[in-house]
Amino acid sequence: MKFAYVDGSFSNEKCGWGVVICDGPYTRASVLYEANGVLVDDNGHRQIGGELKAAMVALWWAIQHGVHEMEIVYDYDGIRKWVTGEWHAKKPMTKTYQRWMRNQIETNGILVYWKHVKGHSGDPGNERADQLAKDATGVQS
Repeated sequence: MKFAYVDGSFSNEKCGWGVVICDGPYTRASVLYEANGVLVDDNGHRQIGGELKAAMVALWWAIQHGVHEMEIVYDYDGIRKWVTGEWHAKKPMTKTYQRWMRNQIETNGILVYWKHVKGHSGDPGNERADQLAKDATGVQS
């Protein structure tokens, strides 16, 4: 099983995303992949767009690498709740996210475990994903 830490950030009028993928929990694992970027159009969703993009990048990485089990570690509840249907997706961005994630999980037979961590609480994997998202927006730490 692989572990994906995902986060988003909104600074400097930019929506950034960050993802870290490890072969185990962050503090006891090797980092296999890190990426970040900026959404061209966040449709007014601010950091939520970055959160969603990071989760999609993590799942896409899993698909490309033949991973069949992944724990997605997140600090924003929508990451899980839109996919599971606990939240109703109403806006175009959340509808696209929900549809794409469900389709990829089902089509590729990926078992996804969801783990919520409190943001900015010192979880090292979440802090790294957050820093990557901030870096994408040009924020200096």
